[in-house]
Amino acid sequence: MDILFAMNNFHELGIQKVILTLCNSWNRSLGEIGLSVHNREGKFDKYVQDTYPLFILDTAFAPRLKFHFIARTIGYYHLLKRAKPKKVIAVNQAEALSLCIVKRFYKNFRLIVCEHCNITESIGDYSGWFGWYYRHFFQREYQKYADRIHTVSEESKDDMVQNWGFPAQKIKVIYNPA
Repeated sequence: MDILFAMNNFHELGIQKVILTLCNSWNRSLGEIGLSVHNREGKFDKYVQDTYPLFILDTAFAPRLKFHFIARTIGYYHLLKRAKPKKVIAVNQAEALSLCIVKRFYKNFRLIVCEHCNITESIGDYSGWFGWYYRHFFQREYQKYADRIHTVSEESKDDMVQNWGFPAQKIKVIYNPA
């Protein structure tokens, strides 16, 4: 497998629809792709086609109580060892942090993380254990384990460079085609 798109579910968020559109219209001459989700929840589930593998993490490592993040990380570790993708695109922050942790133990892939907002303005929006971990460790995790960071605006890139110390060459702005 060349590229694995890693996202949480099929709920009605813009990025989920974008990733499904990419997968469904993928030019196979560009390489083999796969899609991983935690579960098949959400309205966009009906858009999944059988032209690419779909991996559902919760079937192998079902989360218990409030340990979703740990189950997700273990699930990704086993999936990556089995599927052996060359690149993994983490669609949101939780996927990105889980995959950064996995990269400590399994390094045979390039990790591309996506940030869809201005981090400085939104970092306080996340709650619970994940929110605490994101606020305290995302900078170190992304610096050390992400090979590339994709974002949707120059403003977000500038925020990461000026306020969080990321090297500009590590960040690529991917403009919304709409």
